[in-house]
Amino acid sequence: MKSITLFCFILLLFSCENRLDSTETQAQQSRTSSAIENLPDKNSNDILSLKGTIQYQHFEGGFYGFVDSKGNKYTPMNLQEAYRRDGIRVRIQARELTQIATTTQFGIPIEVLAIEEIESKSKRQPVSRDL
Repeated sequence: MKSITLFCFILLLFSCENRLDSTETQAQQSRTSSAIENLPDKNSNDILSLKGTIQYQHFEGGFYGFVDSKGNKYTPMNLQEAYRRDGIRVRIQARELTQIATTTQFGIPIEVLAIEEIESKSKRQPVSRDL
């Protein structure tokens, strides 16, 4: 009889613990959702006007990044083939992509809206991706 009582007590104890964990988890999820909703909303329609350099990055399989004149790094997600040349200086208009993650780990992902080469001191060729 003692073993049955002990078993029931342990069962009751574990069922209460699971209920508390579930309630705590729900409360934590609610707090997290509220915190995310209260973050300042960055207008994704803001257009960036930037000058800088296209740079070929050899890590993560290789890709072209953009470094502006202040040293800020960006990953242009739709860079046209004609501008995939290491070292060229360009002026771009772009939109920050806030709902995207990349594997490049190189600055902020952007969608290029307009691009033009602004100086061409050297005639650099596209970097070979076959290393």
